[in-house]
Amino acid sequence: MNGAEGHVEELKEQLNKLSDDINNYDLEKLLNISLELDKVIYEYGREKQRHGFCG
Repeated sequence: MNGAEGHVEELKEQLNKLSDDINNYDLEKLLNISLELDKVIYEYGREKQRHGFCG
């Protein structure tokens, strides 16, 4: 698994842990992780597109 994919998996795990108990999660931390995940996915897509892997 490359760096971006590993980072995405790590962030997804963090989001899952935070949202397991929806009544007790730290909203600010959840939003920060979600934003970071969005950035990683966006950059990963741009890299793939730049190298001709996306349509």
